[in-house]
This record gives sequence, structure tokens and C-alpha cells, in this order.
Amino acid sequence: MVLGTVVARLPDARVALSRALAEPSLYDEVLRLLSRRGYGIPESYLTRDFSEPYQASKQVAGAWLGVYHNADQVWDLYELAERLVDLDHNFQLWRAHHLKTVERIIGYKPGTGGTGGVSYLAKALERLHEDLDRVELWTAVLNCFQRPVPDYQPGERYLLPTRREHRDVRA
Repeated sequence: MVLGTVVARLPDARVALSRALAEPSLYDEVLRLLSRRGYGIPESYLTRDFSEPYQASKQVAGAWLGVYHNADQVWDLYELAERLVDLDHNFQLWRAHHLKTVERIIGYKPGTGGTGGVSYLAKALERLHEDLDRVELWTAVLNCFQRPVPDYQPGERYLLPTRREHRDVRA
């Protein structure tokens, strides 16, 4: 663990970091909320070892799909899902900007804490909420088949609505 090497000389910080990493994340708490609201979140995801990385689940993605398909009845959960997607998007932007900054400043030299620098940061450009990514994609695809395309002319390109446009329309 890279952070472990950074805080190795700071015992209080190491204890606080270990404690925080063993607690449920925001996403874990959201999954608990989905479970309380009747969505089929597997028990193993609610009681997992939170110090271990989260693994995407078809059942969790299915629960999110249920939220998206019933957005008019569970608008609060739909909005929460969209906020998580926005958080993920902004976190990815921050990571990409950070990677470019590091690339400009230290190039391909080793990074802090003994990491590979740019190569380490490039690997870290992964999605936070893979379950929601799957649901967003499939919901957009399914929406194309459920709604007529406005002002569509054969031969023209049609772009899917952005999340903001989709969010503003409570079908």
C-alpha cells in the first residue's frame, strides 16, 4: 500500500488511516440504503470486509437498473445515482489533470511514496462506481428504443441526451 509507506513514520496517522479504510464507504452506505428500500442487494455486499476493494456485481447493477426504470417513483434514488455518477466523473477529471501535472513536472521518474509516478497514476484512472456505469450505458441504449427520436431525419447522426438533459426530463 503506497499510503502505508507515506504514513509509516507517523503512527497516529497510520492508525487513523487504517481505521478509516476499514469503515464503509459512501457507496457502501448507498447500497445499504438501496437494500432498506427493497432493492435486492446481496447480503455479502452489505457485510463485506470494507478494507478490501469493492467488486462490481450484476445484482447491484440490476438494482440500479430498477432505480433508473422507476425514476418517477423513486426520484430521490435516481438523483442520488446521478450525483454518484457526477462525483465519479469529476474525480476522473481530477485524476486526469493530476496525471498531466505530474507528467509535466517529474516526467516518468518514480513518484512519491515509491510509486511508478505517471505509470501508477495512469493505472489509477479507473471508475469508482462500475455498477452505475453499466446501468447508465444500458439505460441510454434502452431509452433509444422506448422513445421516438425528435426531429430525426434518416442519414443524420443522433446523439444520446446528456445526463443533464435526461435529468431535466421526468418522463
